[in-house]
Amino acid sequence: MEKKPFNARLWLIYLLTFLNQKLNSYELFRLVYSLDFLYSRVELKKNELNKLVQALKEIKKQINSFAKDDGSFQSDKNIAPLEETRYSLFAINILEDITQDILFYYENGVIDLKPITRIYQTIPYIEKTFKFIA
Repeated sequence: MEKKPFNARLWLIYLLTFLNQKLNSYELFRLVYSLDFLYSRVELKKNELNKLVQALKEIKKQINSFAKDDGSFQSDKNIAPLEETRYSLFAINILEDITQDILFYYENGVIDLKPITRIYQTIPYIEKTFKFIA
């Protein structure tokens, strides 16, 4: 578990370049999972931290754009809505976790993130999403 790839810092920045493409919920889920693995294995410099924070905001914005009024998430017609919702919820959970970690470990370097006060606080239609997946 303590292993990290050679040049993890470079891999982290490389991952962020994928945000220049249009990604569906499954691709964002994989991107967030990879970011979660890498960011915790390096001590980020100020500019890297800023890039990561901006990326987190962009990912959150993209995932929120997938949210539908019925509580589901939809980004790709070829992925079932329930699967898309699962991918989106997983990504949101990891984004909130990374946010809390950054605020804790880089408390003096981050002013552009708000703390997470409750799990899944960033889901647009939380009650409807709960009903959708139940």
